[in-house]
Amino acid sequence: MPTANRTPVLPIDLGRCGLDAFETPVSGVWHASSRYREESALSGFMLNLGASLGRVVSPRGGEPVQRLVPRDKDEAPPHSLSGMFGKDAFPLHTDLANSLRPPRFVILGAANASDFSARTTFAAIPRLSADDFSRVAEGIFEVRDGRRSFLGSICERNRPFFRFDTGCMYPVDERSRLAQTLFGELVSAEPSLAYLAWARGDVAIIDNWNVLHGRSAVLHAFDNRVLLRLYVEASV
Repeated sequence: MPTANRTPVLPIDLGRCGLDAFETPVSGVWHASSRYREESALSGFMLNLGASLGRVVSPRGGEPVQRLVPRDKDEAPPHSLSGMFGKDAFPLHTDLANSLRPPRFVILGAANASDFSARTTFAAIPRLSADDFSRVAEGIFEVRDGRRSFLGSICERNRPFFRFDTGCMYPVDERSRLAQTLFGELVSAEPSLAYLAWARGDVAIIDNWNVLHGRSAVLHAFDNRVLLRLYVEASV
């Protein structure tokens, strides 16, 4: 039987971490307002929160806390989502899907946001029927990160995570294209979707193995949203 898509749990008590009034917009996402409004304080809080969840990782040896701001295509690295989509909407995806094993959790924190800021979209991956799981698992993709590539799949039996990102996963044949389309339709069904309008100091923990996320289009030239992002490896 497949082991991905089990009920997401957190190995910590969020109340003890200073996040008492948290909510779950979809299964596998925990959102709360923190008392940290300054960027440096919020960054430090996220690092401590990440260390409570597992092992904080730094992609490609950079700083563990990354700063995300809306960018036009020509201002962003070509293989990033901003490089591909600019200020248009970002499709639903797994963060670091081009890693052999994507991080278990993604922590996002709003260092700045307003009523005009782009929202984050969440989609909890539904429990797939045995038939749908088999059809999705049949798809094989060339997974690229700009420097190397490997063959991978969206899901596998006895693997604890889903991997999905149309920006770096390229189907190798028609069966794989059908698997990609089917999975996209299954996760985009309205009951599985939620939208988060950020306020300064908000924090969200995402189960990156069982939840996809994206971003709405940046509609206002004065969108001042600044999100901080942290990746955490954990076995739970």
